[in-house]
Amino acid sequence: TTASELLDHLRDEFDVPLHPHFVLRILDLSIDLYQKRNEMHGPVMKLQVPGVCVDAGAVQVNVAETGRAGPSRIVVLGDTHGQLADVLWAVSELGLPTEKNVYVVNGDIADRCDWSTEIFILFLTIMLQYPNDPVVVINRGNHECMTINASRCGGFQYELLEKYGASWGPYLHALFGRLFCVLPVATLINDVVLVIHGGIGRDPENQLNHLRNLDPELREASINPWGLEGDAGMDALVDALWSDPSDVPGSRANARGTGHIWGPDYTKRFCQSNDLKLVIRSHQVPLDQSGVCVHKAHKEQLITVFSASNYRGRQNRAGGVILQPGASPGSLEALCHDLGRCPSWRVLSKSANLRPRAKLGDTVDDELVAELMQHSMGLLAEWRVPLWEACTREDPQLKGVITLSSWRRICRSTTSIYIDWILVARLVGGASQNHLRYMDTLNRFGFEIASQVVESRLAGSVLASIYLTMMRADESLHHLMGNLCQAGQRAAPARQLLEGLCEILHRNAVTGPETAAVLRSMEAHIGSRRTSTSIDVADFLSAWRCAAGVSAELTPEQSELSAKISRLLGSDRRTRKRISSLAPASSTTLMDFFTLADADRDGYMSIDEGFEALANHMQQTTGRKVNDKEAEELRKVLQVADTTGSGKLNYLEFLLLFDRQSPRSLTHQALLDLLCFQVWAHRSALSGLFRYIGRNGLISRDQVKWSLEALNSSIHGELLQANIEQIVKAVKFKDDLVAAEELLSAFHLVDLLGPA
Repeated sequence: TTASELLDHLRDEFDVPLHPHFVLRILDLSIDLYQKRNEMHGPVMKLQVPGVCVDAGAVQVNVAETGRAGPSRIVVLGDTHGQLADVLWAVSELGLPTEKNVYVVNGDIADRCDWSTEIFILFLTIMLQYPNDPVVVINRGNHECMTINASRCGGFQYELLEKYGASWGPYLHALFGRLFCVLPVATLINDVVLVIHGGIGRDPENQLNHLRNLDPELREASINPWGLEGDAGMDALVDALWSDPSDVPGSRANARGTGHIWGPDYTKRFCQSNDLKLVIRSHQVPLDQSGVCVHKAHKEQLITVFSASNYRGRQNRAGGVILQPGASPGSLEALCHDLGRCPSWRVLSKSANLRPRAKLGDTVDDELVAELMQHSMGLLAEWRVPLWEACTREDPQLKGVITLSSWRRICRSTTSIYIDWILVARLVGGASQNHLRYMDTLNRFGFEIASQVVESRLAGSVLASIYLTMMRADESLHHLMGNLCQAGQRAAPARQLLEGLCEILHRNAVTGPETAAVLRSMEAHIGSRRTSTSIDVADFLSAWRCAAGVSAELTPEQSELSAKISRLLGSDRRTRKRISSLAPASSTTLMDFFTLADADRDGYMSIDEGFEALANHMQQTTGRKVNDKEAEELRKVLQVADTTGSGKLNYLEFLLLFDRQSPRSLTHQALLDLLCFQVWAHRSALSGLFRYIGRNGLISRDQVKWSLEALNSSIHGELLQANIEQIVKAVKFKDDLVAAEELLSAFHLVDLLGPA
């Protein structure tokens, strides 16, 4: 396909999406070509205006706000934001890119309007027709970022999903993400004119060198809402993409929430340090609503160009900058070209990009913070388990706190993602000046089931199954305590306690990711409640029971009696208060009572031992003997908890009856993450698979199970067969069918703690 043929298609059939195979091929070839350019130029591309080949020191740059474009030139376009009509108008006005009509598109093609794909592919197709001559250079803008694309401030991801569906859309977006990472962050023309999307950084003397030295694999800008100094290369990149100029000298915070606002003195320092005569940037509509603005306060060394007219209802004009040979030999002319407002092309008269979308909000600052929070949500959910394991190795006593420098090192080594992890931690919460409560940070986000087609207690049912499995193993309290702490003691260091629990889980056939999820949650419980170097085993086991959410299956009368006894066990003397006003017995009190009631010291409480001890305690605290009816009911309550039918209760069975405390660990959430993450992370792939194997949007029970098993196998996932069966069991099928999209939309990643 030639560029002219593609241009004809865009003019005549703009509403027909380009074929995904064509888009895929263009992206693959373009990524390869940009990687070769990177090997030659690095992150800062170099160009020459045709016909001007003198040394940089001798080149003079004259800025002209009116004039005639010459035959040999470089055309600089600013933001286009998916407004295809403006791009077609610019190309018709200024001509197709050729060896003598080179285009530099200064970023922000993506997002906002609905034809970003077509603009990218048009320019990339032309570029590929001249592989040895850079007739098109696309600089990276702040919207050439997958995080922004997926946010409410973006839209490019949704454009791809709408045009290419759940199968092709995410795949093409991932390819665009690879392209974004190899785009140059600036273009240097004749060594004297720099074209850069946002502009000059907080370190003007060194910014360009930092950009040149960027790792080609690590060019994802990290949003910095605090304006804190971090990695020098990252700061230079963020400033290059996000900063804005002002007529006021100095540097100050940017209302966008990242980058900074710089004054004329920074422009002077930047140009002097880098032997530059002119900086051309984009990123914002000029204040006078023109397409091109020459900043007089910056001694005409700075130009802002914006090429999307009527941008979001602002009635602004579009513009371009033409760099061409000047009137005198060895000189450059920077001609400001007014493209006006895009005319109403007949074939584009119904285009949505000619009807500006509604304004999003008045505070861009809030938008950026929301975008980073959304990105952090997915990132921390995806990497929670390995990050948790690495952090707890750094924190063997499970205090729940590590240094921020350790956090940054752990995150980068674990994920190989080069972003400012300290800033992520500060935004998500849990960070002080030098330290981080990493358990709070990693547990900030989790999964929630909100649907009519999936049981909300999915994780609870799995956790209850694990607890009941251990309980039915009928181990004595001596055996449990022997695993969890040293003989004769009731407390143990956190790590020893967790290792003991791990051994108990393995002994009862609870292995693999389920074990990891349970242990991670108990670590969180310990880290959030620790007051000393040791953990009380009674509190530990009670928290485990509470998190499991299991209790004995009692009648209403038996449940009332059980609650009454639990409150009385919390008192060791006769009480004159109403029993309903007493607090339930603490975990320590329950273990003390169980040990006392175990008259033969075998680690179990027989029905007779339990009855005698409870009856005596009730008489001691109420001042009256247990009557015959109460005695009969008390025996029945104890017998209900005897799940093994042995005539005696183990300690875990005893807790089912009288532990009435509220859940106070995150075990439910950890297991919910384990069960939900793969479905959530691969929902696009599952959606495509369900459409292929389902019928009329419905899938059967067997198809759901087969799909989850196939996904788990293909990605070497962590779900056990039992986990998959629990998920399938939780689905509310009707006539053995369920709506596929409603099933997938049931799994939500949410903020569990609210705003930081």
